Amino acid sequence: DIHFDYKIAIESIKAGVDKVRINPGNIGAKWKVREIAKVAKDYNVPIRVGANSGSLKKEYLSKYDGDFANALVESALDEIRILESVGFEDIVVALKSSDVLTTIRANQLISQKVDYPLHLGITEAGPSLFGTIKSSLGIGYLLLQGIGNTIRVSLSDEPEREVIVGRLILRSIGLEEGVEIVSCPTCSRTEIDVIEVAKLVFERTIHIKKKLKIAVMGCIVNGIGESENADIGIAGVRNGAVLFKDGKIIGTFSEEEALNELLKYIETISHPEVERPS
Repeated sequence: DIHFDYKIAIESIKAGVDKVRINPGNIGAKWKVREIAKVAKDYNVPIRVGANSGSLKKEYLSKYDGDFANALVESALDEIRILESVGFEDIVVALKSSDVLTTIRANQLISQKVDYPLHLGITEAGPSLFGTIKSSLGIGYLLLQGIGNTIRVSLSDEPEREVIVGRLILRSIGLEEGVEIVSCPTCSRTEIDVIEVAKLVFERTIHIKKKLKIAVMGCIVNGIGESENADIGIAGVRNGAVLFKDGKIIGTFSEEEALNELLKYIETISHPEVERPS
């Protein structure tokens, strides 16, 4: 991810990077971009043209009277033309803003103008919760429109959290297989600690890339009634919990025992050689 110094981009390519990103807003004169492109072509390294609303040149904003979406598009197109002028077409395009609506509109516009792959993301999305919501709305909306080829979630959080959020966005709209957890918000009928059980199940299943729906419900009403399409689930009953599979109760246990049985089933998903509960 190179800013300002085109020489670093060139040396990074020669050192063996898989792809290099240049920022149209600060990489410099056209001849510098051409030099990067020539080396990238020699080394078969793709270039991502990454335009960011925070580093747009004033000339683009002035041209579009402060319309960031159109300014982002124009900035990226100009950079693409420079790359194409030396016969370089191994290009990925990214138009990002910390504003969700700007990001959506910019990517809708660029998708109508180029056939290059689009890299999606809400840049500088913020702290974990707020950034997750903004990223889910922006990235998810575009993907549901068939726009976008790769994604990046940018949070003020640990990088692992960014990866988890990205995977969950893809799972939520059917673009990646994995575990879906259905859990209730708790109410006066709740007989088990839904919040803690759901957290534990989430932590134990986030790595699984097989399609599986797990229900964690506070009572039998929500359990069998509202989540009967779950592959397996746990529901609270007075003084314990039931374990149900494919809509049928397969056992009544204490809350701890039911949770252990549920986790045992989940373990079989990760390690098929383990015997599943019947």
